[in-house]
Amino acid sequence: MKKKIILTTVFLMAFMSACSFYEPLEPENVFSLYYLNEDQNRLETVPYTPAADETVPVLDELIANQGRSSEDGKLYSLLPKEVKITGSILDGTTLILDFSPQYKEMPIGREALVRGGIVREFLQVDGVDRVMFTVDGEPLTDSAGDEIGAMTTESFVENSAETINTYQSAAMTLYFTDPSGKTLIPETRKVYYISSEPLERAVVDELFRGPRMTGSSPVFGSEYTVLSVVTQDDTCYVNLNSSGNGITAAPNVDEKVQIYALVNSLTETCGVEQVQITLDGESNRMFRKEVSLSAPFTKNEELTE
Repeated sequence: MKKKIILTTVFLMAFMSACSFYEPLEPENVFSLYYLNEDQNRLETVPYTPAADETVPVLDELIANQGRSSEDGKLYSLLPKEVKITGSILDGTTLILDFSPQYKEMPIGREALVRGGIVREFLQVDGVDRVMFTVDGEPLTDSAGDEIGAMTTESFVENSAETINTYQSAAMTLYFTDPSGKTLIPETRKVYYISSEPLERAVVDELFRGPRMTGSSPVFGSEYTVLSVVTQDDTCYVNLNSSGNGITAAPNVDEKVQIYALVNSLTETCGVEQVQITLDGESNRMFRKEVSLSAPFTKNEELTE
């Protein structure tokens, strides 16, 4: 039986004092507080200078800020009102945050954004190199039931809130379809994209721009919208809009061809192992009433020409 980790921040301060582990921060250290944008599909940051200048009090400030909207009211808190941080402990340089059971009720698309924002926010504190989540005392697991473990900034790739006018190039393998809509056709192209944009988002955008090769057809219709693309560890989370019973489909394209055009393009070009697709942040949906989105997808070579 695993012991539950539910330690209040008051206990944490006493624990740290006893161990003489206070570490002063740089004076006038400016942090970034993370929020969700108005559509709640992207992370935004707001500058913040902690009132405290020591590790544990700064952690307390950041924990107290969770659940609050930005001061101007334009940005939303990462955590829904019903989700609370119920305990915390700093084990060496690993910060363990324990959440109330309602954490697991968040839509998978929002949860990925929440996790990315909270981890990045707390890693700004001196003495914190990794952040681990537990829920009601038990380690947080992914949709496959595997423990996520401690996270660092390298665990996440997300949409940037800023546009930097510098570009980088990448060779992408994108999958489109034949005129019958039953087979995947690979196409390799060199693409220049804004350096502040993750490669995964650039791949998805290129896929929806359609093929360049003669004989290939697009897999998605023109009304399609990508809400967010977030990568954590080996999983890419793609949040799509929904329209009616699913998403707008290109004529005659099989639903599995649409799914695996997206999955194969991301796994082959970006090196992720699996892709979790959500509609409006929800994974408990059916794609065109045919394919369940409840679990991540891995590469499928059977549909390739």
